[in-house]
Formats: sequence, structure tokens, C-alpha cells
Amino acid sequence: MSRSQSKIVIVGAGPTGLTLALLLARAGLRSTVLERRWSPRPHPAACILSTRTMEVFREIQVAGPILDRCQNVFERADVRWVTSLAGRELGRLSALPTDDSARKASPVHTTHYPQNRLEPLLWDRVRNEPAITFLPGHRCVGLTEGPDAVDVTVQGDSGIECIAADYVVACDGVSSPVRRWLGIAAPGRVLQPMIGVHFTADLGHLVDARKGILYWVLNRRLFGVLIAHW
Repeated sequence: MSRSQSKIVIVGAGPTGLTLALLLARAGLRSTVLERRWSPRPHPAACILSTRTMEVFREIQVAGPILDRCQNVFERADVRWVTSLAGRELGRLSALPTDDSARKASPVHTTHYPQNRLEPLLWDRVRNEPAITFLPGHRCVGLTEGPDAVDVTVQGDSGIECIAADYVVACDGVSSPVRRWLGIAAPGRVLQPMIGVHFTADLGHLVDARKGILYWVLNRRLFGVLIAHW
């Protein structure tokens, strides 16, 4: 088994792990990012980026490309509750601050940019950053804490290798194996099991008169949310 060293090992190349790696590089710290997938996530997944998130993205120089490519969030800022897309509206709430002074306090703002568009942008930035060793197709399969380092056991196409790290950061999602190995419980409880289905359809004729990001549908037969990604 081969053995290497890394100051910081980040497990998971979702938005959290990739952003952390880029922030560390900005601070002059090298890191290794492990990701079991070979390519970015194809599912839209998370889609609302808060003002604070965009401020962090501005530090790592990805806020500009996001704002250049995203929908017009000022036109589609509403979250709406409806009986159906064509049915009665029960209520609505803006995802943006309604107070102009709040928007003027930051050079960026909350926006809507789904994860299947965000991740490729972050993967490209990480691949082009010399301070980051990016290893897609590599799975963390074990951790052993020693007196001077944490040994990270990694499985890739070339077999099993070990990386000795000063720090290991678990960014491997809500079902994090790393968190389970460390015995760290997830706080809170599941509020609602849901299934995400990504499809393409032209529904503009139903929603153009009341544009929004999220349409929560509530009726006797259905409870769910339709997210208008584009």
C-alpha cells in the first residue's frame, strides 16, 4: 500500500468541500480533496444561494460567473403556495430581503443557481488551483488516528493507498460515513421524507403570470414542491 502526506484531507467534493479547499488555498494552505464520483452531480439538488454564501463565493472569485449565468432572481424571487400550478394561490413570500437597505449592505445578493450548474464551476476552479490535489474517483474507506497524524485509507482505481493528514474534514453529505465512524450524531430529526425528480418541461404558460422559484403544491391528492430551475 502506497503512503503519502497532506496537511488537510477533505472528504467530499460537493459545494462545501470544494469551497473549503478554495478558501484554504486562498489562505496559503494545501489540501487534498477526495470524491467518490468521477464527475459533478447531475441532479439540481440545492439551488438557493444566500447573500452570505455569495459573499464567500466572491472571496474565491466564483460569485461573478454565477451572477452572470443565473436567472433574474429579482424577477423570480417568490416562493409561492398554490393548490396547483394552474390553481388558486394560497400565499407567497420573497426569498430576497424586501428592505432596499439590506440589499445595499452587500455587493452581492441571494440568487438561484442549482447544484448541477454550480458544481462544474467549482470543479474547474479546484482543478486549476495548484495548492489543491483533487482526486475524483477516490473513496475514503477508513480513518486511523495516530499520535502525529490521521491515516486516511483511500480506495481508487489503482488500489488502496494511505494519506497521512494533520486534519481530516468530513464534507461527505448528510449520510456522511466519516461522521458515523467518528460517532458524531446528526442533530434534529427528519421533518419530511421526499423524493427529488429532475425533469424538463415547458410550463411557462402556467406560471409566467406569477413567476417564482418554488411552487409548494397543496391539495387533497398531493403535497410537494416544484422548483423552477429555468
